[in-house]
Amino acid sequence: MNLDGLLKWLKSVRAFLSRHSFKISGFVIVAEVCALFILFFLLPIFNFPTFRITDNSFDINLDYSEDEYYTETLEITNDVIFPYMELKIIINPDSFVDLYVFDAIQYAEYQETKNQILSPINFNNITSEHIFHSKYIFINIKEIISPIYIVIEPVSRDVEFSLYCELLIFERIYFIISFIIQISLIIVTASIFFKYWKTNPWNNFSDFINQNAKKKFKDANYADAVETVLKQLNANLKKIYRAKTGEEKDGWDLIHNVLSESNPIVKIADLSTENGRNIQEGTRFLLAGYYKAYRNPSTHDVIELEKSVSLNVLYGLNDIILKLETSNVECACGNDVLFFEFLKNEKCGICSERSSEN
Repeated sequence: MNLDGLLKWLKSVRAFLSRHSFKISGFVIVAEVCALFILFFLLPIFNFPTFRITDNSFDINLDYSEDEYYTETLEITNDVIFPYMELKIIINPDSFVDLYVFDAIQYAEYQETKNQILSPINFNNITSEHIFHSKYIFINIKEIISPIYIVIEPVSRDVEFSLYCELLIFERIYFIISFIIQISLIIVTASIFFKYWKTNPWNNFSDFINQNAKKKFKDANYADAVETVLKQLNANLKKIYRAKTGEEKDGWDLIHNVLSESNPIVKIADLSTENGRNIQEGTRFLLAGYYKAYRNPSTHDVIELEKSVSLNVLYGLNDIILKLETSNVECACGNDVLFFEFLKNEKCGICSERSSEN
């Protein structure tokens, strides 16, 4: 790829990020929340260890009798920082068995009880399971002192089973560090997200500006965005002027006739006051100036605008649009109608109702 091709590609990437930065920020926040959920809720289920201490597998044949049982002793000698220790036991008997997990004191009590009482009873233990077929057992043994005794008792007949024991240790510090990183990323991304939302000009522009300029502006057609707003505004003023006079005017003459102080078709402010007349005249000249500076040149030549210039022009036009939204046009019956309402029906609500009744 040559330099021109690379620059063109970088420009297209920049334009894409500019158009979709708000969506991308929202996507990053959602992704971070999902990653946080996976970290703290799903990883312990999947049992991804950072270190394994023992790995033992046994195949046992056990003859049934009232005092017959099998014991596997596990010695735990490794220490880690912030451990989450979990004992994983997998057993596959071909008939019912009782499984017990004891610490040293509990195992001594178990042996003493077994010697005194011939029938099975509930023993004091870490855990117990009545098992048939395959069974996975997970035991949190963080606070348990080594050694650990796994006892298997047949229930009713001779039994064959395989026993698999694995001790998993999770470094909790990794979870803590990851948690801090995830929260930090969420905070940073959220701050960018809300800052963008707050400073995004399209949240401050009127619907008229958004409908006519937003897409073109985000596609980097900055001059076209301004021209489209001016064209549509010119078309609206032409429609009102035609409805009121039956005549056709365009551009500079149209603006000065529609927004004149002496005989206005569209009244921006209260013309009985000095301030109102100043607002009317100032708005008229502002709009005519924008039309002369940015609409007329585009009819004779292709013009280019910088992004910042286009944005500033749109802010100025937005101020004019906001004034037009509260301006009035006189209906044929003498009632005042808001500018954009008159564009829809070319009459007031009362006249519209009478027309629909007739």
